[in-house]
Amino acid sequence: VPLLPAGAPTTRPRYAWCRYFDAAAGVGVLVDLGTQSDFAVQRDALRVLDDGVAEEDRMLYRGEFVEYELAEDAGTHGCLVVQGIQGWPLMFEAALMFDKQRQERMSASSTQIAPGRGRGLSL
Repeated sequence: VPLLPAGAPTTRPRYAWCRYFDAAAGVGVLVDLGTQSDFAVQRDALRVLDDGVAEEDRMLYRGEFVEYELAEDAGTHGCLVVQGIQGWPLMFEAALMFDKQRQERMSASSTQIAPGRGRGLSL
């Protein structure tokens, strides 16, 4: 899946940490690890591994390290894509995955019948 449409400004991956993110408003601030410059980030720039994640669930945690692409078009800067470092999930997405796995395990264990119980006579 291409990150940008044809003819879009060139990008380069960078690393940053999240200084602040308002989950209700869907906006925050990243700090570049190399330059220490602040960049605004919006919820719609957060790339997730699971397309089924609702837009309103997407967020960053304060202190989370991320990889991002910075548009450089005639001196204009802005975050185009923010993702987990080297393709790993963002922290909120990892938390959602763990919750889903836990719920699946709990559901599976509650439907299993213990040996010797509920299946005929146990002598």
